[in-house]
Amino acid sequence: MGLLTMMQSNLINSPNTRGQIAKQNRAGGALPKKIAVLYTDAKREYCSTDEEFQTIDGSYEEALLFESYFQKLGVKTCYIKADANMTQKLKKEKPDMALNLVTTVKGYDYLGATVPAALELLEIPYTGTNILGFSLGCNKYLMHALLSQHGVPVPRFQLMSSKTTPLDPTLRFPLILKLNEEHSNIEIKQESVVENEVELRKRLRYLLRTYDQDVLVSEFIDGREFAAFLFQSYNRKVYTVERVINMPGKKHQFMDYTHG
Repeated sequence: MGLLTMMQSNLINSPNTRGQIAKQNRAGGALPKKIAVLYTDAKREYCSTDEEFQTIDGSYEEALLFESYFQKLGVKTCYIKADANMTQKLKKEKPDMALNLVTTVKGYDYLGATVPAALELLEIPYTGTNILGFSLGCNKYLMHALLSQHGVPVPRFQLMSSKTTPLDPTLRFPLILKLNEEHSNIEIKQESVVENEVELRKRLRYLLRTYDQDVLVSEFIDGREFAAFLFQSYNRKVYTVERVINMPGKKHQFMDYTHG
């Protein structure tokens, strides 16, 4: 979670101008005259479950929370949802910068990368991770593999694509099952941690049937949880916040969907 949050935190991006924007901001440069606030097109039909829909419901209302701050700064705003008409609206509005709040497009996290891609093509500076960062952040298996290849310790893991995928014999219970492409702790709950293969198969069948996507299975590790934030355009430091978790009566203490 921490690294995923870091990769999707607000970083200034723009084709060929990231350095110039950062330098201008540090030097007290002029604010953009107009900002496009991009938000998720939240529709129940895009989501497999109510739980998934809850993570995007109210996206427009959340986007409007920025309005008063921009008004105080004298910055004009326009609000554009991330749908098939987004590019045309951006061309019409001609913003100096985009505040990218989009987490998913048509219910697919990986399609969220199309938003920074469109902004890159239109040469509009924007906040949020770039195309590659977003794409990596939407694939837990790939993230685990990359971290492991670069010497970062990760629990042993395996990607399962069907209910009959053989379990890697090197994995040791308890194991935790996570949807490979979902965000916001969706389906992360106590029953996600399994103690034997019978429990694993039951949970695996449910996830594959409900969400129609691969499932990441990894060894469960009890421990402290942190969220990490990187501010690239200013001091390039990483800030961490520890999550204090207190769930009486629960065998495993971790940030689940209900308490996340």
